[in-house]
Amino acid sequence: MFPFQQGDELVFHPLSVIGEDQIQEDLSTDHTLQYNNPSSSSWEKGPQRSLGFQENNGGSTFYESDIKKLIHRGIERQRRKEMANLYASLRSIVPPDHLKGKNSISDLMEVAVNYIIDTKKNIKKLGLQREKLKMLSNSGNLSANVGSSSSYSPDLVTVNPCLDGVEILISSFKEEGSPLSKVLTELIGRGLNVVSCSSEKANERSFHIIQCEASGLKCNVLPALQRRLTDVINLGCKTS
Repeated sequence: MFPFQQGDELVFHPLSVIGEDQIQEDLSTDHTLQYNNPSSSSWEKGPQRSLGFQENNGGSTFYESDIKKLIHRGIERQRRKEMANLYASLRSIVPPDHLKGKNSISDLMEVAVNYIIDTKKNIKKLGLQREKLKMLSNSGNLSANVGSSSSYSPDLVTVNPCLDGVEILISSFKEEGSPLSKVLTELIGRGLNVVSCSSEKANERSFHIIQCEASGLKCNVLPALQRRLTDVINLGCKTS
């Protein structure tokens, strides 16, 4: 069919070597064409999932519902872990004898609240006892300085800052003419709002505890207020 003439050389041309990069590029191009061509055979077989995408109402979406579920589970797991740590910490604070037979979380919360309230009351009670001991110690020193033959024992006044105001403690030996009325008159005259006032007796002494609201009162004026109240009680100074 094709005459072979003498002198003609039969030459075999070597096939070009196709590199691996070229093959990969062709495969990627072919995949892109199939994905973008709705008439391709692979498209007609049904919905395709490629590179984590799926067709949904004419638009591709990354599995949002699955991702949201995973994120929600992770957040919920972390929340439960943190709450468990908080409950364990709260349980470690409450004394064991308060938790006998009470294992539920609601019981733990109720016991913890009652324990905190009782602890606050005990702290306040111990604070008052401490102030009484300090006053008794100071009164003993004053009596020793005046002399054993003297019956003079001045009333003691202590002014301390407290939440939203000041707390005034008065220790008195007087059975008649209580200094309480003079102190209250002085405090009201200074614009202090008296919130509570209580009295107790111990070791032949009367103790008066007065709490006042004074949001704008500075701590550096408390020593002057203490000296003023002491003078009002012991020296009979006129109240302002």
